[in-house]
Amino acid sequence: MRTLALVLLILACLSPTFAVAEMPPHFILSWGSFGTAPGQFRNPEGVALGPDGDVYVVDQGNCRVQKFTPSGSFVLAWGSNGFGEGQFRYPLDIAVDRSGFVYVLDTDNARIQKFDSEGTFIRQWGSMGTGDGQFGTGAGAIEVSSAGIVYVADEGMGRIQSFTTNGTFLTKWASINPTGLAIGADGTVYVSQGAGNPPILKYDASGTFLSQWGVIGSAPDQVNGPLGLGIDGSGNIYVADHLNNRIQKFTDTGIWLTGWGSIGSGFGEFMAPGDVAIGSDYSVYVVDVENARIQKFGDQPVPATVTTWGRIKAERR
Repeated sequence: MRTLALVLLILACLSPTFAVAEMPPHFILSWGSFGTAPGQFRNPEGVALGPDGDVYVVDQGNCRVQKFTPSGSFVLAWGSNGFGEGQFRYPLDIAVDRSGFVYVLDTDNARIQKFDSEGTFIRQWGSMGTGDGQFGTGAGAIEVSSAGIVYVADEGMGRIQSFTTNGTFLTKWASINPTGLAIGADGTVYVSQGAGNPPILKYDASGTFLSQWGVIGSAPDQVNGPLGLGIDGSGNIYVADHLNNRIQKFTDTGIWLTGWGSIGSGFGEFMAPGDVAIGSDYSVYVVDVENARIQKFGDQPVPATVTTWGRIKAERR
């Protein structure tokens, strides 16, 4: 332990991007396997938490949304392949507002669909195109602020758009290759960008650029091909470090705090993590895409009886 403490102290002194590193959270549980039955997945992509802690997962390959308890018990599912209300074509991300309404980024239908917490369709907006309120085929992420502003990362068009929860267009701004979003309690917008671009960008709620941080690579404080983002109650940012098969945690100014994971199918290992969501108790839920499962991490160590299963080879477009 003394050796570890000395190493961390040296890192903090040598590099301004390191704080005194934290221990990563413990693995708690995992659920899911490859398939079409309730609780199974084909290319799970996005994850979001409801105000009551329920876990919503975009099951992209099955063109549906699945809802679970925080312990991974299946609650319900809705959706099918198609163009109609409550149907999806390549759904890629999901968000839940403070009132429990669910927003699904229905990518190949170039629209947002809004549901209640039981999956009842409420409304939709969007169409294919380059105008305000329209989307390209590469829209990559959706998030809702505590103030009720819906942000969409339109990856194919290289921009962020914002809307009211009823779908009224508000504003837009450019971002080279936006792949993930997180919204701070104060409305600050964090955007991850795909490989080859500055990894994390920071904006105010209206889209004014504030800062950028992150270095592309595989070192402890670097990221490569980041996708989904999460934010905890202290404002720390969690990154699905997709190409490094791990989760990274930073302060809101980009100081590295901790990271965990490596390629594989064991507990705490990942194959192409796609998204991350943080609970009010600081539990961390990770979409482990190619393992077709959700992994949960937190302060409690893994129970002796936890099991996991399932694996799928997936390709994110």
